[in-house]
Order: sequence, then structure tokens, then C-alpha cells
Amino acid sequence: MRILVCGINYAPDLIGIAKYNTELCEALAGFGHDVRVVTAPPYYPEWKIPPEHRSWIYRSERRAGVAIKRAPIYVPSQPSGRKRLVHHASFALTSAFPVIFQALRWRPQLMLSVAPSLMSSAAVAMAARRAGAVSWLHLQDLEVDAAFGLGLLRDGRLRKSMLAIERRAVLRSRIEHCAANDATAGAQGGGGASAARIEKLGRHRRHRAPDPKNELPR
Repeated sequence: MRILVCGINYAPDLIGIAKYNTELCEALAGFGHDVRVVTAPPYYPEWKIPPEHRSWIYRSERRAGVAIKRAPIYVPSQPSGRKRLVHHASFALTSAFPVIFQALRWRPQLMLSVAPSLMSSAAVAMAARRAGAVSWLHLQDLEVDAAFGLGLLRDGRLRKSMLAIERRAVLRSRIEHCAANDATAGAQGGGGASAARIEKLGRHRRHRAPDPKNELPR
């Protein structure tokens, strides 16, 4: 199966969503699937891109059988709430080009977007429809609820607008949902993505890869 994954974090970052993305993609490649990833340069948790990865052009590499395309992004040295929004918006913009190109040229059968960053999922869902692919969204965090729950953002009107965008993105995709922390788990009864249809498929663990016969769409 041809699988295209879009997620903001990937190896050599070692913690957070990068660990999930890397292990999942490498496991799928190990099963014999053709896996490609659109991601950002490494920067987390230092919020600093290493000198060898600093570039405003797209870069390609291959790691453990996975083809990787790195899109340039804005990384704030001191990530406030609003700077984080610009950070995620920059990835949504720069990742859209390789996602759409791969969808139309390579014709993946499954397109998977990982939140964070939820903003990039819109391009994935749109490109999947054009390519006739299945679109999956893995919700590792409910970003909007987490941002406001942790006090990173406080504007009520902004929250309402972002929840509407989040809800729209969720409704466009098949959902694999994982509440990763108390802030997101406690928000599941709220009005954001949790109000949309969520299919619980279970959390990917370090020693367990998805079974391509039972857990991937045919």
C-alpha cells in the first residue's frame, strides 16, 4: 500500500509526537508498505533548528525505508501562544505543496495527517479526495482545548473560531483519536473536535505496530 503521512515532528527529534510518527512510519515500511512523510526540520523540544537543517528550501532524505520531505517552517525561539499559531500556520502552508503534489503525482491509497499540527490536515483531506485516497486524522492532542486549557491563549472569540476550524477538519477525515494528556482528555466533553464523530482505534505503542491486514483500509 502507498501511504503518505503529514506530521510536523519526526526523527531525529526524540520525544513527543516525533516518536509516534517515526515508529509508526518505520513499522509500516517494515510491513512492506511504501511510506512517504511530509514533515518539518527537527527543532523540538529545544525550539531551535540545528544548523545542518536550517534552510528555506525543501529537503529530501531517506531513513529506515521511509522517504522524507522536510518543509521549511518558522520556529520561534520563545514560543508564546500567538507565535505557536504562526508556527503551525507556516507548516500548514509549506507542507501543503508537497502533500498536494504527492497526492496527484504518486497517488497514495492512504493519506494520514497527525495532530499536532491540525492546521495541516485540511490540505491532506482535500488532496485525498482529489486522489481518491482514504483520509485518516490521528488526534494525539486536541490542540485548541489544550492551548486554552493551559493558558497559552485566552481570547474567547479566537477560541470560538479555532474550534469551528478544528471541527470542520475532524469531520472531513476518518478519525483515530488518542487523548494524550489531562488537558485534552478533560476537554472531550466540550464543543470542539470532541463534538464530531470520533472512532477510537486505540493508541499506537512502542512495541506494537498497526496490523496492515486488520487496521488499515483496503
